Amino acid sequence: MKLSCLFVSSIAFLLSKATVVVAQQSGVQVGDTVTAEGFIMDYFCIFDEVLLDNPSVRTLEGPDQHSVHCLVDISVCRESAYEILGDPVDGEILYTRDLRVDEAGKMMLIDAAREEPEAAAEPSPPAATSAVTITQSSHWVFKILATGALSVCLCL
Repeated sequence: MKLSCLFVSSIAFLLSKATVVVAQQSGVQVGDTVTAEGFIMDYFCIFDEVLLDNPSVRTLEGPDQHSVHCLVDISVCRESAYEILGDPVDGEILYTRDLRVDEAGKMMLIDAAREEPEAAAEPSPPAATSAVTITQSSHWVFKILATGALSVCLCL
């Protein structure tokens, strides 16, 4: 069954973006725990500038149109890095590339996406919280510490 879109995000991984901004301004160190919020997107689709599974949509304009199928089943997408996108800056339409998830975190997201049902009759708002730890401060690579309650809401 082909998944045509994902309600709200590729994998809704909700955290609090405001904390990341504060953390960046306060000199975050390796090992510090921060939180973030946003859509999960694979680097292949970011680099290509359009969604592989929906080429009429610019990646950073419509991350809610990205399917779980593209994220976890298509090899070029699955094998590329995963990033957490931030909301567009006021007056802009493009989502921002805020954080990169490390390999262990990426595998956890893939596993969580594959465990979810293929579709939800009544999509519910995603609700999840989790902490991430900076593992490389110069590259803003993050490691997921707690799974929280990842929510994948699919629509056909």
